[in-house]
Parts: sequence; C-alpha cells; structure tokens
Amino acid sequence: MNRDSKKLCYCIIIALIIMILSLKESDAHPNPANTQSIANVKGSPILIYRDSFSPTSEVHIVIDTPDFNSNPYAIDTIGDDLENKIIISTREGSIPYRLVETGTNTYSGST
Repeated sequence: MNRDSKKLCYCIIIALIIMILSLKESDAHPNPANTQSIANVKGSPILIYRDSFSPTSEVHIVIDTPDFNSNPYAIDTIGDDLENKIIISTREGSIPYRLVETGTNTYSGST
C-alpha cells in the first residue's frame, strides 16, 4: 500500500469517527450492535462501533490488516509515526491517536 492510499484510508477512518461522534440518539439507525463496517483501499475491514449513543459513550475502532504487522513476534502499532499518522478530530479539537495490535493482524483502540 503506497503512502497516498494509506493517507486516504486514514482520512476515511477519521471522517467516519467524526460522523459517529456527532450522531444524536434520535438520529441513530436502529442497529442493536451500534456497528459500522467499511473496507479500506486494499479491502481490509475497518469496524467502528459505540457502546451506546450517549455523549460520553466510547467509540471503538478495529482494523484487520496484515500490511502493518511488521513483526509477528511483537505488538505493533499504527499511527505513532509520521508516515502512518492517525488524527481524531471533532468540533472541539483534534488529537493524535494510535491503534495497538490486539491479535494477529488486528489493531484496535477506543476513544
């Protein structure tokens, strides 16, 4: 995956996070799992879900991608270097973010 494709993937992730964070409970689609799944440029699934639709609920992000598993014997991360940066933005501001490998080729985080 080239740099432009990775940047596009992260832009999509960030846009989805912003959309989910801005949903009001009355606008939410009646989905008991509160889950949204998309595929990035190379087809790796990206799962974004919330515990509930309250202003303080956590948003969970899970990505299944072997492209970032640089060492199968170590816990890898995504988003903590300049080439693969993740930024979560809302109306109130932006924060740098990283996802941690939680299983083989699976990276997750919560905010």
